[in-house]
Formats: sequence, structure tokens, C-alpha cells
Amino acid sequence: MINLLGLLKFAAIIASGVSAAFGSYFLKKASAVLGASENENDTVSGNANQEATAKSGLVGIATRLLTCPAFYLGGFLYVLASLLSIYLLKVLPYSVVVPLGGLTYIWTMIISARLLHEKITRRKIAGVAVILVGVFLIATS
Repeated sequence: MINLLGLLKFAAIIASGVSAAFGSYFLKKASAVLGASENENDTVSGNANQEATAKSGLVGIATRLLTCPAFYLGGFLYVLASLLSIYLLKVLPYSVVVPLGGLTYIWTMIISARLLHEKITRRKIAGVAVILVGVFLIATS
């Protein structure tokens, strides 16, 4: 007989890690808007120069972030990951839940390779393998 509660806990662990990893991905995408107008003052003059100066200040940064859909999606996914973690902390020991958060590194490495085209080195793979061994040891103890 399948233990539905155990299956739900397992699904929450996976979903929490995937949500956190994709949350980071979308916040990384949102951060691209921060550098969009770094050198605007070099190419504009007069009234446009004042607008460019405003865009490069704190208000401009906030405006660009607050109008970026990736910022909201990343934030939503982080909140979702946190809510799942709170559920897990309620139903599992703290000493199990927090180390299982290390599984997020796996999803992060996959996302960085597939979607951001980052190079995954042997050293990174070895680091994740060590984390996986630790997660396995904690989960089975």
C-alpha cells in the first residue's frame, strides 16, 4: 500500500527545491534590467539627460524592477518554496528538512546549464555529488 502522506512529503521536498531554483533563475533574469541603462548619460542631452539620470538612480532601478514580470515570478516562486518548507518543518524533523534543502543545488545546476548556458565543470559536479551523499546519509538515518 502506498503511503500517501510520505508521497506528499516527498513531493513537497522536490517542489520546494524546484521552486527555489526557478525563483533564483527568474530573479537572475530580472536583474538584467538593472544594467540596461548604465551609460544612458553618455548618449543623451537636455531633457532626455534628466530622464536618463532619473532612470539610473534608485527610483529608476525600482521602476525597472517593479515593471519586470520576471521579478514577480521569481518572488512568487521563492514564497512558494518557503511555504512548502514551512509545511515540511511541521511534518518532518528540522535536522532532516534543512539538509534536504541541499537538493536545490541539483536543480540550480540543471537550470544554469540548460537555460543560462553556464558551463558545468567536473568540480561543480563533484560538489553536488558530495551534497547528495550528505542528503542521502541524513535522509536514511
